[in-house]
Amino acid sequence: MKTIVRSESVAGLTLTVRTTFDGRMAHGTIALGNDVPGGDGIWVQANTLDDAVTDIMGQVRRLAMNSYEQYRAADLLNSAVQFLLPVSESGHASAFDCWLLNRLIARCPSFQVGWTPLPGSAANFRLSCERSTISVEVASTQMPHTCCTGVVTAIDAYTVMTVVRGLARQLPASAAEAAD
Repeated sequence: MKTIVRSESVAGLTLTVRTTFDGRMAHGTIALGNDVPGGDGIWVQANTLDDAVTDIMGQVRRLAMNSYEQYRAADLLNSAVQFLLPVSESGHASAFDCWLLNRLIARCPSFQVGWTPLPGSAANFRLSCERSTISVEVASTQMPHTCCTGVVTAIDAYTVMTVVRGLARQLPASAAEAAD
């Protein structure tokens, strides 16, 4: 197993990318600056470590630019954004999505994040912010009229995702009550 760590700054995102290569598959974990990596990272097939690093870093640059473009569209056009990568099984957003959410919280008085799947649960969530108060809605995919909602004062992406995870844990009990 070979590992290489690279730092990259793209469109205001300072990222640390750790690529691990086993001879056929490579996995890149991505962190904002020196933070703990978020999300599940990026998987690629490659013949060499150099090919793996090139492929992963290309995807990192593309995702960073997409994240920045979504922020600009939300800021200038007041359009809704969508998370770029799936939320991890543990309910953590990727580094790109954390950056996007943190930037929106810091600079946009109003914004929306469209419906996003929560892997490992039969649920989706969405966010709506008005004047630094974020409404969080988590809905069952099996019972569309069953949902949990919460409100959080915008602090950072970690806090918001903690609320999302907490509401998702409440959802099965709510769905069971609705079925009775």
